[in-house]
Amino acid sequence: MSAYPPSVEQLLTALVAEPTAEDTWQVLGDCLEEEGLLAQAELTRLQIRLRQEREWAARQKPERRVRELLASGVMPCMPTLENSVGMRFVLIPPGYFWMGSPRTLSNEIDQQPRRLVRLTRPFFLGIYPVTQQQYAAVRRRNPSAFSAKGVYAARVANLDTSQWPVESVSFKDIQRFLEALGRRPEEHEARREYRLPTEAEWEYACRAGICHTAYTFGRTLRPTDARFDRDNDSPMPVGSYRPNLFGLYDTHGNVWEWTADWYDAGYYGTAPSEDPPGPETGHRRVLRGGGWSTPSNLCRSALRGHNSIHARHDYNGFRVALTVSKPKETKESENSGD
Repeated sequence: MSAYPPSVEQLLTALVAEPTAEDTWQVLGDCLEEEGLLAQAELTRLQIRLRQEREWAARQKPERRVRELLASGVMPCMPTLENSVGMRFVLIPPGYFWMGSPRTLSNEIDQQPRRLVRLTRPFFLGIYPVTQQQYAAVRRRNPSAFSAKGVYAARVANLDTSQWPVESVSFKDIQRFLEALGRRPEEHEARREYRLPTEAEWEYACRAGICHTAYTFGRTLRPTDARFDRDNDSPMPVGSYRPNLFGLYDTHGNVWEWTADWYDAGYYGTAPSEDPPGPETGHRRVLRGGGWSTPSNLCRSALRGHNSIHARHDYNGFRVALTVSKPKETKESENSGD
């Protein structure tokens, strides 16, 4: 049974079908208000405002209000879709955000200069990191250390780890997963193309409008916000903590998430301000978000980790980006005049 009235569901479905229909977001806010969902209407309008706001100082008050609403338990109303293996994706609309860290938060040069970045295209992103169950459904194997046949089988004895994030996957392993997922008949028919998010897409999605604080939930990361700093312990099932403004879970902690970008410590100094594609070449790929055993300062929204493309660690996982390609027009339809 739907959690929203039919009028709201219709607008969410319309956004999934036409992700570039920016006016529909405004209508969604109005519709939520008309249906009496006042807090969600406010959260939707704040989301629109923050991704359109370019001025640093003007963002502070709406960011604070977003954090208050999320902390009170208000859930964001976002368009989502589900694929053939049960992976759920949320529509990430285009917008502006401040990428990187000021010197007051980090001395690490690879996170500077902090700069205004614009993403011009909407995309879908996994609501959760990929789970062990989903990975096994596509690849017919489970490489996770925290599984019945993994290195830490004794730690998870008698536990169902199917909804834990898959880990111990290399960048190369993930490329094979994405290729296999895209070849599934249901996915091919739906014209779904899978990839890793770029580093800029990942940070934009993680921040979800929150640029004044180190974490999407505020200036500090608490044990009630994420799974982190738990050495000699384990990850948690995905979605165990509250979501951010875009409806994404586990962007801080649980597992580090591979991105598409090569790592270059000086890239921010030369990167374009629109849709940064990442360096053309490199030796290591960027990971983001921190993991279950990571100290909180390494789970910040702007923190850049990196690993060899062959590295497999029990704290590294991934989240999938999705685009839906338009059907190609045939010559007959082009000449039909309809």
